[in-house]
Amino acid sequence: MRHPLLSAVPALLVGLLAAAPTALTEDALPKGDCKAPAPHTDLRHCNFEGAMLMGVDLSGADVRGVKFAKARMTGCAMRGARAGGANFRWTDMKGCDLNGADFSGSDMLHVRLDSAKVAGTDFTKAYLFGAILSHAHGEKAVFDTAHLRDVEIDSATLPGANFSAATLFRGFIIDSDMRGAKFDEAEMTGLSIEGSDLSEASFRKANMAGMNIISTKLKGADFTGANLMNATLDDCDTKDAKALPERFAGK
Repeated sequence: MRHPLLSAVPALLVGLLAAAPTALTEDALPKGDCKAPAPHTDLRHCNFEGAMLMGVDLSGADVRGVKFAKARMTGCAMRGARAGGANFRWTDMKGCDLNGADFSGSDMLHVRLDSAKVAGTDFTKAYLFGAILSHAHGEKAVFDTAHLRDVEIDSATLPGANFSAATLFRGFIIDSDMRGAKFDEAEMTGLSIEGSDLSEASFRKANMAGMNIISTKLKGADFTGANLMNATLDDCDTKDAKALPERFAGK
């Protein structure tokens, strides 16, 4: 007599195979129109290099690997968009809503992100050399292992941002709220920070050689294993800071 469990196997396989196409269909996006780009469409076949896209809504769109170099996208919306590996070199994205978007591995050389919304936005391994993030705002943006040399961060609100293992060589952070930010193992040589709030920030094993930190809140910040050779701290609040060398006490 055939075992009841063996009899049920074919039916189970049929059910699984029937469900698989449905899952793939739900994940796929309809092919978009490059001349009229719309949200929640697949635009990977398009080329927007130098395009005038002010106010365009690409929320939820798939633009992975797409060229946007030198495009004008001020006031755009890309909430939850998939833009990994895309080219945004010299692109103007001032005031764009990028909340929850994925720009991991994207080329964003000299991109303008002034006043952009970046809550939960993923810039992991993105090339952001010379990027402008002034007045950008949003919690827990991710810049893990990103290249941010010569970055400009002025009057930004980026609490909980993650800059772990990022390159921040020779950039500046001014008048910004970056409480609880993580800079663990970051390359910060020559970075200048002034008038900012980095309370509870973590600088564990960061290279902070030659940094200038002026009039900045560092309460409860963690400097365990950080390299502070030739760094300058002036008029900073270092109350309860962890592993900060004695020579900076009261600075």
